Amino acid sequence: MKIEIILESDRKDLQINLLCPTVNQEVNELYAYLTAYEQNVGGWLNERHQRVHINEILYFESVDGKTFFYTNALTCQTKKKLYELEALYNDAGFIRISKTTILSLSKVSEIIPEMGRRLKLRLINGEYLIVSRQYVPELRKRLSL
Repeated sequence: MKIEIILESDRKDLQINLLCPTVNQEVNELYAYLTAYEQNVGGWLNERHQRVHINEILYFESVDGKTFFYTNALTCQTKKKLYELEALYNDAGFIRISKTTILSLSKVSEIIPEMGRRLKLRLINGEYLIVSRQYVPELRKRLSL
């Protein structure tokens, strides 16, 4: 893959072109990532509405029927259900790791095998999450392990 930056001082906005001989999985994943780059997720923190860029989110979690998303600095509640978030952000690098958690793969800094075919993930903020056995094969596939 060749990456090139071309400066055009008269340009008003950023334009990204993907030039490829064929459209394959790698191109589709890159396109999905770039498309998600401009997305924001809305949530509530202390009765105030917050807009958070999708790339800041570490993971989504469902607790007692409520859905939250976590960043390094915030914990916000969202009205969306986990299955909706999974469908929206699967192509943007998010993956379900348990019945209650959807994780941003780009926020994983370490993978630690656990007893019972589970995995323990260390996130970039030092927090740990467990991958349930049933979700390990998909995680391995997505990470090419």
